[in-house]
Amino acid sequence: MNNCIICNKHSKDNSYNVYENEHIIVSHGPLTSQVKGYFYIEFKRHIERWNELSYEEITESSKMIQLLDEFLQENVYAERVYTVSISEAVRHLHIHVIPRNINMEMRGLDLIQQATQQCGMLENDLSNKEVVDLVNKANKFVAGKLINEVRK
Repeated sequence: MNNCIICNKHSKDNSYNVYENEHIIVSHGPLTSQVKGYFYIEFKRHIERWNELSYEEITESSKMIQLLDEFLQENVYAERVYTVSISEAVRHLHIHVIPRNINMEMRGLDLIQQATQQCGMLENDLSNKEVVDLVNKANKFVAGKLINEVRK
């Protein structure tokens, strides 16, 4: 779809990409969210409704939620990992994966709002280097887990 922000984003290189296959792309959210470990799981096909997903898309996105949850627990000390799909402003189905680490005071809907709408309610100094380092770590983590799964 030509006017879809997510479809257009997929045609560009993104240093925040963690994982990509024929069905999904996983990338870190924007710096402006100020939430380290905030990831998107985006479907490559332009899909607007859950009932449009193929079995492979459902399976791969579910597996990625599990892997990101484990990664975020180990690497940003996530006490909770929120997953939400809103798809209101951008009519392309995607999943927000938002960690709440053990030291965060902001929780629940406030944190989800901060991540998804970049409201400036968090006073973090999240840097591009921190995000790129985390993305590289996540890439190695996911690749290692998927390789081990294939070997089983």
